[in-house]
Amino acid sequence: MLSWMNRMGQFPPLLLLRRYMKIVARHCEKNGWLDWELHYLDAGPEMPFDVRILPISFPPLCDLKLWVYPERETGAPSPSTKGLR
Repeated sequence: MLSWMNRMGQFPPLLLLRRYMKIVARHCEKNGWLDWELHYLDAGPEMPFDVRILPISFPPLCDLKLWVYPERETGAPSPSTKGLR
């Protein structure tokens, strides 16, 4: 998902980025890789993710989004909130 957003020229929503970073951190901790330098991870073990796509610079705070919700079609009924409080 992060590589797709990068190709689309979009910065990932913070909740997506947080989720990806937690998965990466847990996997690296489980395998004892947290103390490794990044270039060793690139050439070293087989990983199910690419740590190089984690952003190291962020857009201005006012441009960050917590999450991106799908757009609704006009005229589509909104979900019922009946009974939810």
